[in-house]
Amino acid sequence: MNKIAIFVKPSQDPRVIQVIQKLIELTKNEISELRLEQERKSLLGQLQNASNCSFKNNDEILREIDGIITLGGDGTLLGAIRSTSLHHCKAPILSFNLGKLGFNTEFNLSELENTVSQFISGKLPLISKKLFEVELACSNKKKSFCFFNDVVISRNDISRMFSLDILCQNDLLYQLSGDGVIISSPVGSTAYSLAAGGPIVHPGVESLIITPICPHSLNQRSVVVPDRSPITIRFPQASSVIMTLDGQEIVELDNKMKVTISCSNEHAVLMAQNPNASYFKKLADKFINGL
Repeated sequence: MNKIAIFVKPSQDPRVIQVIQKLIELTKNEISELRLEQERKSLLGQLQNASNCSFKNNDEILREIDGIITLGGDGTLLGAIRSTSLHHCKAPILSFNLGKLGFNTEFNLSELENTVSQFISGKLPLISKKLFEVELACSNKKKSFCFFNDVVISRNDISRMFSLDILCQNDLLYQLSGDGVIISSPVGSTAYSLAAGGPIVHPGVESLIITPICPHSLNQRSVVVPDRSPITIRFPQASSVIMTLDGQEIVELDNKMKVTISCSNEHAVLMAQNPNASYFKKLADKFINGL
């Protein structure tokens, strides 16, 4: 690897400077450039021997990059994944947890030194993870978005029930009245979907999870469907509705729109995998035995 981009959590965590300084020291003889987002340029005065650090805007930070390191929680990782999708970047991502939960981040800061060296030398195992696509169709116009964790459709104004029809493979699954619906990937099943009563689904299961939010019915529960089965959402009544992608991007929806969700054929993310951590151990540590 020759050029590495670093995505940092937005909060003023004092550990960020220490970790970036450590990365500078670890990589000074290995790579030519460490790239940070332009918004982090204020950090430069606090760094020493940072001649190989550069600060780039969103359009440049992932250009001709060989690897990505995230320093933060799941939100920081999701932001980096969304950027790679937007810029069609195929560089692998190495994630370190500086957040509270950090369920999807693979490594702790205590593993930084050995892990970064293995990442640069190409010795860390990599795994390709799916992204999912949302297509909005209205009249003859279409627009597409990607998500990694989940897409949420909910009210945009006062908390009041609204109606939506949910179809799978063109068969009607729900005529739902409630606060909305969460369509989650298996990776995202431990996020909002879990809090709303959805199941935990192993990331190796090729599926999507449909979880109603506060449905006004006792028999409308989460359903797990194959991820190659398109999910369609329609709005039978005029409502002020928004779509939230990975908790980071908000899109206003018109009731005339048809929303179609499916596994993306174009987008995936390559992530460095921790060979010493199993999914079930992480699950037990984070959710069962407590933080």
